Amino acid sequence: MTEVTFLHGFTQTSSAWAAVVDSLGNGYRCRAPDLPGHGLSLENKFSSTQDFVEATERTIEIGLEAAADKRVLVGYSMGARLALTLCLDKPKRWDALVLISSGAGLTGHDQRKQRRESDLALAQRIEVGGIEAFDQEWNSLALWAEDPADVSRLRTAMLLTQEPALLARVLNVWGQGTAPSTWDRLDEITIPTRVLVGGRDQAYADTAQLLALALSGCGKADVLDGGHSLPLENPTQVAEIISELAEEISRRQQPAGP
Repeated sequence: MTEVTFLHGFTQTSSAWAAVVDSLGNGYRCRAPDLPGHGLSLENKFSSTQDFVEATERTIEIGLEAAADKRVLVGYSMGARLALTLCLDKPKRWDALVLISSGAGLTGHDQRKQRRESDLALAQRIEVGGIEAFDQEWNSLALWAEDPADVSRLRTAMLLTQEPALLARVLNVWGQGTAPSTWDRLDEITIPTRVLVGGRDQAYADTAQLLALALSGCGKADVLDGGHSLPLENPTQVAEIISELAEEISRRQQPAGP
């Protein structure tokens, strides 16, 4: 049995993976929890980067199938950066990794400082202005400019269920200027990894290629039809990649012939 654990992005909930799970069909045990500070998660008392990672670990532990033959970890955007951290912390837990629309964090001191200040200002606007005002600001980002209308509706539906104070806290402890960069540790990841990016996602196109190259020969980049919101816009192709990866693990686990 292949167990697939999905980690959603910032402002999302577990429902972001519904169409991907449907596309995978039978033969997979799928787990898509709400991450700390999002949706119905009970893990809402984090106050630091380490707290957030530990809260995510506790979330992942719930229902983890000890008897699974293969475990695949799939992360999107913020969830992909979390997935990298989880794989580095417990490398023997996972058999394969899928990273979608993401890098491995910011590296430059000035770049990180600028992003921290930007995220802090955004967090303050979320708390002061409320969730509907934030939804308008968030959906006006160039990142989503060419998204189909149904994708925009799904993104808004998830965002409007969130608690502003919790989203602000997530930004403060796991924004890209605060969360650790893992670029210098990517050679520690040796499990098969696929890095997915949308053909319209210019913000992450080059980063995806660099990420795949940095994964010590175990990574491969795939450019799929769509933009930054791949799990919402192109769930079928995302599911196909996961299936391909599961089959690759199965071949590797088969005993050698006589």
